[in-house]
Amino acid sequence: MRRAGPRLARGPWFALPLALLSTTPARAHTAEQALVRLMPTDLYIGVGTALVALTALMLWCVPAHRVRRWFGEPEPVASSPGPTDPAERTARASLLVTAALALLVLLGLFGPHDPLANLLPLSIWTLWWVGIVTGFGLLGPSRLALNPWSGVLRHGLCQPADAHGPLPLAPHHGAWPGVLSLLALNGFVLADPAPDDPSRLAGLIIVWWAATLLIMLAVGERAWLARGECLSMLVARFAALSPWQPDAHGRRRFGMPGRALWHGARESVGAGRGGALFCLVILGCGSFDGLADTFLWLDAIGVNPLAFPGRSAVVVSTLLGLLGFNALLVASYALAVWLGTRLAGTRARDKAGKAGKPGPDVATAFHALAPSVLPIAFGYHASHHLGSFLVDTQYALVALGDPLGRGADPFGLGPWFVSTGMFNAPASVALIWFVQAAAVVIGHILSILLAHRIALDLHRTHRRAFVSQLPLVLFMLGYTLFGLWLLATPRGV
Repeated sequence: MRRAGPRLARGPWFALPLALLSTTPARAHTAEQALVRLMPTDLYIGVGTALVALTALMLWCVPAHRVRRWFGEPEPVASSPGPTDPAERTARASLLVTAALALLVLLGLFGPHDPLANLLPLSIWTLWWVGIVTGFGLLGPSRLALNPWSGVLRHGLCQPADAHGPLPLAPHHGAWPGVLSLLALNGFVLADPAPDDPSRLAGLIIVWWAATLLIMLAVGERAWLARGECLSMLVARFAALSPWQPDAHGRRRFGMPGRALWHGARESVGAGRGGALFCLVILGCGSFDGLADTFLWLDAIGVNPLAFPGRSAVVVSTLLGLLGFNALLVASYALAVWLGTRLAGTRARDKAGKAGKPGPDVATAFHALAPSVLPIAFGYHASHHLGSFLVDTQYALVALGDPLGRGADPFGLGPWFVSTGMFNAPASVALIWFVQAAAVVIGHILSILLAHRIALDLHRTHRRAFVSQLPLVLFMLGYTLFGLWLLATPRGV
């Protein structure tokens, strides 16, 4: 896609994909993996998978009390608010986010038509979806709810944060609205012919913002943000993975990544009804996004990767693939949990051989263990979009200096040449790939540790917890191979 304005520094692979999840798949993997294919990726994939397997075996030798110590104890809940009103600060920050979003929507409607020159798609799909969401996963949750609704509800419509609304979200609805909205969002991103078109994206944001505001008025702000608004739910779960978590007094403390998920201290990241499925769908949607433009997938749906007919020709197959992949993922995970529960036995026995308390049923184990896949989802989210982020942030900087596309240069930078040179040199390509692979492997290692910690609570003894995790370890080893293969395989569009 060619843009008017600052020229693109040309290289052997310059015309290849430059965006991310929400833009076209052709723009999601710069350089089409050309130089990556020259690396001994099979060896690196084997080493990465072996590290994950060694982590699982190591847990047999690590005493249960030490694993429990790694994740610490839950922080006490503060009994009274601080000297300032956090709800008021949240509302003020939300108003600023709302104003910024409104300005971006206006640029989407009246600014440049080129997605690489318009700040709306660049801000939403690059700066926010890749940069800020990844930042939450690394730095932890914010005390300010950075959403575009709380300020309007609090100051404009005088609705308290804890109001339930005339149609409260019933407990049996759980997080199912969030699951459905996440699937719908990813369906738009992956199957729509032009999800990064500025005016099209602006219209979608207006509808999404207004619909969410009306639903919050009906069911309550906190209930919908925690169980229905998929983006807030996803960010909350990624933020709970961070090693930096606030204590009861709001001070951030460094500790084991993912301990907030095990503690269950965040209302918005609890499992509940549909919450377990939401965690798996996060992983499934991110993985299918990487799969959808590989030679393997295109061959499976009968598309010549060297003569791609356009996104409009594969809408149905993409949507069916998205739903089918998520269904297969959930079924595979449920099977692994079922096998682990059977292997561990239904009842524990004490040293005297007397029957102890019953072990968890499959449904309980499934809901408790599902959040352990979130480190995998986050690791792949960060690695999958790293290449496009390095390029698209340069476009965002250019668009920030000239948001209307009229040749303005308020910063006095002169002509800016967007470069993809980092994808044309073997050394830099290898460095980027190693960073991506490390994110995937670290995510799987943390996932195994978190799952084992949860299993200790479910099965009470070290042996039964370890045995129960064997099928789940096989599942995660397979997913490690799959994730690293996605980073190395060539792209067809």
